[in-house]
Amino acid sequence: MKKLSNEVEEVVVSKRHRIEGIQCDICKNIITPTKFKENSSRYFEVTTGHNDWGNDSYESIHHADICPNCIVDYIANYIQHVKGSEYFDFRTNYILTDEYKYE
Repeated sequence: MKKLSNEVEEVVVSKRHRIEGIQCDICKNIITPTKFKENSSRYFEVTTGHNDWGNDSYESIHHADICPNCIVDYIANYIQHVKGSEYFDFRTNYILTDEYKYE
């Protein structure tokens, strides 16, 4: 059985960066954070890829953040060029003022 010492208080310091925005991977415009989920802070997390190469298909996976102004053309262009086992997944997301990236 482990014997415990008296309680010890430790201070933990962490570094963090406030996320100032999301850059659209198509038009390079910055989507700025808002306090609440609003259309002005909306963007799409897109994942594309294919299964044409068998076990090596993971190398075809591509992730992108795309603004509402670019998403329709991006989807249409992707669908027009499908030739094999391509897939497309997108999720609506919002950038909020209280989001941080920790180091």
